[in-house]
Amino acid sequence: VLRLGFTSHNPLTIQNLPKYACPDLTGKPGYWAKALLERYAESNALIHYYFSPNGDVHFGVNGRDKGVFFSGVDTRQPLWCLIDLYGNCTAIELVDMRRSLNNFARSDETTEQDNTNQDEPTQVIDNENIVNRLDELTLNDPNSN
Repeated sequence: VLRLGFTSHNPLTIQNLPKYACPDLTGKPGYWAKALLERYAESNALIHYYFSPNGDVHFGVNGRDKGVFFSGVDTRQPLWCLIDLYGNCTAIELVDMRRSLNNFARSDETTEQDNTNQDEPTQVIDNENIVNRLDELTLNDPNSN
């Protein structure tokens, strides 16, 4: 399963990560996260989350907003995403939601015609924007130029 959230701590400066984000990190200032319900973390589900200026964190699954996930994030400072995998979740793929949502718009048309359950995950097929390995990602210090 997944824990999703944000941190105001620059990942380049974090020396040691604890075993669990919740409660090990969320009990400290500058870390906000919550476990995603297992029913949303199915294989091939496309999950998105973001914060609003007032500090509410919203989430959605397969292009459908589900509402406020949690509140209280201090948005007056730079924030980084926090993702914690645990339990049966062994991998994630990061995708560009702006391009991936087109796949769901097309599948929604088919889904509505077939009268299938709207909360079932839809598989993203042939998406060239999938990041295959997290070690290919780089973190840039926003203060260095």
